Amino acid sequence: MFKKLASILMIFLIVYCTDKKNNTESSIGKVKKAVDSTVFKTPQVSETFLQELYQIQEEILINPASRKHKEAFIINAYRPDENALITFGSAAHVNPKTGEVITAALVKRAALLDAHRWSAYGLLWLNNDFKPDFGKISELHKGNYRELGSFIKGDSTIIAIATNVR
Repeated sequence: MFKKLASILMIFLIVYCTDKKNNTESSIGKVKKAVDSTVFKTPQVSETFLQELYQIQEEILINPASRKHKEAFIINAYRPDENALITFGSAAHVNPKTGEVITAALVKRAALLDAHRWSAYGLLWLNNDFKPDFGKISELHKGNYRELGSFIKGDSTIIAIATNVR
């Protein structure tokens, strides 16, 4: 399953990187050209919190239609006092089809794109009674965000971001 997800993510990354006209409005939000850094500050979270939240997000991959898992994710990922939603993105270091090593810059970009996709789901779940199920959209949230950190797990880089909800 991970190999399929990584392949889909790589295809999406290639398509996304070659599409120069991504400054259009989506149903999730608009691309922001310039954002004042005082509007959205990086939430302060512990490493333990991030590890626990990452595990909850991983459970959604196993149970994409489970409302219980989506609710647990939102309860932990949504920070109303900070107007933030915390999500993770993952990207493999090696192309699963060719075995070629992917450059660090492309791995980071793919992980960020995946985190933005998770942000789109989280924002939809907040506003649409936990619909749609995971795996049903291909949109990215293009709003303001802050990187919280990254780590290596197996053959992948995982990046945590906080997305501005408002």
